Amino acid sequence: MADFDWLNKIPDEVCERHGEGRRRSFELSWFLAQSGLDANAEWRRDFDIWGASQPRPYQQFPCPPATDGTPLALIVWGAQERAPAG
Repeated sequence: MADFDWLNKIPDEVCERHGEGRRRSFELSWFLAQSGLDANAEWRRDFDIWGASQPRPYQQFPCPPATDGTPLALIVWGAQERAPAG
């Protein structure tokens, strides 16, 4: 089962600004291992569901590989507005 909660422990200050939020790229294999996942196509769907439910909303985006060809995961948080409750 996916566990992305470790992302909530990353301080904003150590990440690049992205509009009103922050962003950070991770080696995809490391990101999946941290999240308790094997490489599969379903992680993006699971991440989007989890990310929308967080106090600082998370989104993932396709990302070009690193210069050495390593696949990356681009994660953005706090950059979207939430609709007011009620």
